Amino acid sequence: MQKGGDETAMRIRDAVVGDIWFSELEEHIIKTPTFQRLHRIKQLGNTFHVYPGAMHTRFEHSLGVYYQVERILKKRDLYYGEIAKDSADDIQIIKLAALLHDIVHTPFRHTLDRDTQVIKEPKRKMEYTYRIEQISSEIKSLFSEDFPQEQKTRVLKILNSAKAANLAKPYHKQIIEDTLSGDLLDYTVRDCYYTGLHREWDPRIYDHIIIANYNKKPHIVASIIDEDGKIAQSAITEIRNLIDIRYTLNERVYFYAAKIAADSLLIKAVRNLFTTRNVSQDQFMERTRDMSDEEFINYLVENLRNDQLNYAQLLKDRRLPALAVELKPGDIDDDEKENIAKNCSGYHCYNKWLNAETKIAKEAHIAPENVIIYCHHLEMQAKKKPGFLILYDKNKEPCPIGGYPEVKTEIEQIAEKQEKLWRCYVFSIDRSKSTCDRIKEVAKDVLISLT
Repeated sequence: MQKGGDETAMRIRDAVVGDIWFSELEEHIIKTPTFQRLHRIKQLGNTFHVYPGAMHTRFEHSLGVYYQVERILKKRDLYYGEIAKDSADDIQIIKLAALLHDIVHTPFRHTLDRDTQVIKEPKRKMEYTYRIEQISSEIKSLFSEDFPQEQKTRVLKILNSAKAANLAKPYHKQIIEDTLSGDLLDYTVRDCYYTGLHREWDPRIYDHIIIANYNKKPHIVASIIDEDGKIAQSAITEIRNLIDIRYTLNERVYFYAAKIAADSLLIKAVRNLFTTRNVSQDQFMERTRDMSDEEFINYLVENLRNDQLNYAQLLKDRRLPALAVELKPGDIDDDEKENIAKNCSGYHCYNKWLNAETKIAKEAHIAPENVIIYCHHLEMQAKKKPGFLILYDKNKEPCPIGGYPEVKTEIEQIAEKQEKLWRCYVFSIDRSKSTCDRIKEVAKDVLISLT
C-alpha cells in the first residue's frame, strides 16, 4: 500500500501493461467476491484448447481496460476545441465504469449469446444493476464502508446505456467500449500476448484519440490531422493497424476452426440441456450466473451424464470432434447463407437445428449423435464493423468514417474481410476419415435445402 495523492492507493502488477494503481474505493471493489469471480472466467473461453497460453481472465482484462481508459484521460490535448475538461469526479466515474464494464460476464458468454445465439442475451440493465448492488453489499460487509449511491447511479447510467449517443456526454461510454476504446486497446494487445501472435499497435495511437463535438455532443474522435492541420497519413496507418490486429485475432484465434470444434461441443451440450432436461433459459441463467468456467462445464457434465453421448464430458477431456465440412461465403450464395443460419443458429430453432444434424447423419449412414452443426449467427459480426468519427479538417466538425474516402477505403477493406469470416461447420465425433468423407458428400446439399 502507498499513498497516491490524497488517498490510499493499491498497486497491481499486470503482465501486459505493468503497474496499475487504484484508489481506495477501486481497491474495495476489486477485493469483493463478485469482482474476484472474474478470476475464474477465461477471457477467451475455449481458446486454451488450441492456444495453451490463453488462460488470461476477465479479471485481468477489466484491470487492463481501466488502465487504458485512465491513460487516454491523462492524454495531453484530449479535449478538442471548446470541450470542457472533465472534473475529478467525472473522471472517477468513468474509471469506475471501465473497471466494472465486464462485471456481468458469465462463462463462455460471447460464444453462447453472440456467436451462435444459442441463449438469449441477458437484459443488460438488470444484470449490471444486480452485480453492482451485490458489490455494494459486499463492500459494506468486508470494509464497513459504502459504495456511494450517487456514484453507483452515475456508473450504472454509463453501463446501462444501450447507445452512447443517448448520453449527454457520449464519450463517457465510447472511451470504455467502442471502436477506439480502452476495451479494444486492451484486448488486442492482451490476446495477442497470451496467444503468441506477434502483432501490436504503436503507442502513438493515443495521440490520435480526442474528444470533439459532433451533433452538439462530445464524442470520441479519431484525429487524422497533424499540428499544422494537415492530413497525417501516419494517423490513418495507425488506426488501420489497430483495426487490422482485431481482424487478425478474429481470423486466427476467435474463429479458428480447431477452437470452434471445442465450442461446438459446448453448444451441443447446452442445446441438449434445454431440449432433453427441460431447463428454461431463465433457469439456466439463474443457475449458472455465479459459476466459474470449470463449474459451468461440470454442471453440464452432471446434468447430461445419462445421455447417449455426453458432449460436455468430451469437452472436459479435450476429445474434440473432427472437421468434416466448412461452408463459407463464396461456397454458397447470400440467400443460402441466410437460410442455413436461420435453421442452425439461435435459441428459437433448436428443433430445426437438430433435424438438420439428423438428416445429415441419415444420408451419411452414421449415428445421429455423431454430427454437430456449428453455424455463426448472422449478427455475429455486428459489433465488429468499424464505426467511428474522424476529424480531418480543424475548421470543420468531425464526420463519420464514410465522409472521408481514403480512410473509408482502407478500413472497409478490413470490414469486408471480417464479414467473410462467417462459417457453417459440420463436425464429426467419429474422427475417422471414412465417416468425415461420408458427411462431406451429403452435408452441403442437406444444408442448402433446409426449409
